[in-house]
Amino acid sequence: MDTQKFDRRYNMDSEVRDFSRDSYQRYVRRKQEFRRQKATPLRERRAQPRPRHRPTERIKPSNTRLRALIQTGKSHYDDYDFFEAIAQWEKALELSPGHVAVHYNLACAYSLTEQADKSFFHLDQAVRSGFKDFAKLKDQDALAFLRIQDDFDAFQANGFRLADNETPPPKPVEKPKEEAPRSLLQNPNLLEQLKELGELRDRGLLTQEEFLAEKKKLL
Repeated sequence: MDTQKFDRRYNMDSEVRDFSRDSYQRYVRRKQEFRRQKATPLRERRAQPRPRHRPTERIKPSNTRLRALIQTGKSHYDDYDFFEAIAQWEKALELSPGHVAVHYNLACAYSLTEQADKSFFHLDQAVRSGFKDFAKLKDQDALAFLRIQDDFDAFQANGFRLADNETPPPKPVEKPKEEAPRSLLQNPNLLEQLKELGELRDRGLLTQEEFLAEKKKLL
């Protein structure tokens, strides 16, 4: 044992030994307190129930794409590229069909491109989805074309909604197909004979009058 260790252990007077002992005890107490303070938050964290996973709180890829489409459309709109803005916002509606702002933006863009029917439709859908700022509809520059339409007064009187009894344009009436002569249905061979007559006419071996006369004989 070296001299310093021997003196610290055996030759220090009682006061020095007491001081060293008190210093060591303070060290031990501080160390214990430090450990206790460090361990307490950990125990508290372990004791607390873990929060359940909530996927709705996360940003879904579809929501990210939705915001990107809306913002891209707005950029085109600000650059007066209304048709491209419409294309972006129509894609956004595929992800969120009831999006109030998108319907309103489309109403403005369609009005600016003088497509009144589509502008009316999207403004109706915006109000249906919760749009409430009706005063804005009366002085919004982008809707000026819509306001000069004959149907706008009725649209406004109806709470900026399309009338419930409005129906889509009627489908064109299809022309009924001509039925084949009954003689053809009863005798399929007549069709072949008529076909041969047509070929003879096309080859110039029969005139139109001769073709009609022979056809009349068959029918």
